[in-house]
Amino acid sequence: MTSPELAPAAQFAPRSTVSRLMGLVLLALLPGVIAQARLTGQGLGRQLLIAVAFGLGFEALMLVLRGRPLRPFLGDLSAPLTAILLALLLPAPAPWWMLATGTFVALALAKHAFGGLGYNLFNPAMAGYAVLLVLFSEYLAPTDIEGQGVTSAGIALLYALGGVFLIVKKVIPWQTPAAMLGGAALAGLILGVARQGALEIHLQDVFSVSLVFAAVFIVTDPVTGCLSTRGRIYFGAGAGVLTVVLSRAGGVADGLPFAVLLMNCAAPWLDSRTRPVRGHASTQA
Repeated sequence: MTSPELAPAAQFAPRSTVSRLMGLVLLALLPGVIAQARLTGQGLGRQLLIAVAFGLGFEALMLVLRGRPLRPFLGDLSAPLTAILLALLLPAPAPWWMLATGTFVALALAKHAFGGLGYNLFNPAMAGYAVLLVLFSEYLAPTDIEGQGVTSAGIALLYALGGVFLIVKKVIPWQTPAAMLGGAALAGLILGVARQGALEIHLQDVFSVSLVFAAVFIVTDPVTGCLSTRGRIYFGAGAGVLTVVLSRAGGVADGLPFAVLLMNCAAPWLDSRTRPVRGHASTQA
């Protein structure tokens, strides 16, 4: 568990500030979600609504069990955002019980069991997704989006543009998503040379929907990632490399959640090694 002394400053920000940041992230998601829904059909919209309903329900339940007031915490938009991120990673339409299981793991176990927003070690959406992959892998075959060429790239581009919006608004840093995409490209290149002797980068190793989505909306989480500039680069690059290696050579259906969770474990150590020493001249943030 992260101690209060090491918790990000955002943990102590006014709830209105937290809700504003979460709202901006939801706004950045919107173009990609609309495009993805148009491609996959009405199942995605239904899936998002069910996930949000479960997310709010489990968030309220945990607040009551922890003796916390509902009003400020339930309205900060963190629970709906987590539920939406998880739902977007699942093929549509996912069964309601799968959405319930994933959101319960994400919010009750990965978030509140560690002390709530700002104290969780693992990214809640990734924790929920990883558990679903382990328990129900037969339901989580890769979506058709990833194989539809230009359409897939278009949706990925919309998520990337959402990332640009968040960077301009100073909601997320640019280093982490750039490093993740770069790390994925490098890992794909090395695996291609090792397996086929071909010096080429596959599109899915750099600009797949899930990879761009994760680079913008998952690894940039300030609570479970790194706060220093160099730490963000190492964190993002590690997540990108591990995602490709685990997916293509690790024998798992999707290496993304396991890659992110492993880097979540490494984040405190990376920050401790990359933070500037007080009293020494440094521009490292």
